[in-house]
Parts: sequence; C-alpha cells; structure tokens
Amino acid sequence: MTENKGNILTAAKRSAMIDLTIELIADGGLGALTFRSLASAAGTSTAPFTTEFGSREAMLKATIMEVWRRLGIQDL
Repeated sequence: MTENKGNILTAAKRSAMIDLTIELIADGGLGALTFRSLASAAGTSTAPFTTEFGSREAMLKATIMEVWRRLGIQDL
C-alpha cells in the first residue's frame, strides 16, 4: 500500500505543478514562464520542476496534455 500512496502523492505533486503552470501562463503569458518563475510562485527552488519535467518544453507539453485531458479531448 505504501507504493500506491507514493504514486498518489507523486500524481498530486505533478498536478499541482501543472495547475501552477496554467496560472502563470494565464497571468503572464508563455514568455514569462520559466522554472524560476514557477519556483518563486511555489516558494521553492527550481529543483522540483527540473526533476519532474527536465525542460521547459517538456513541462509545456505535459501542461497542454493535461488541459486536453481535463477538457475531454482525446486526439486532434
């Protein structure tokens, strides 16, 4: 059961990061979005974002995929 709990926490952390990414894009546009701006808004270092996504492009792709999932879009 510990493994499942870890998966839930990891998913919740990733979801929170994506939610924050969406908020920052809405407030400042894509140009203002960096790991530093995310870290500042989250009150943390850039390490969690770099570890989770690896690159800004991967973070944006994950965010777009999540927005599509939430909207019920399967494929374009």
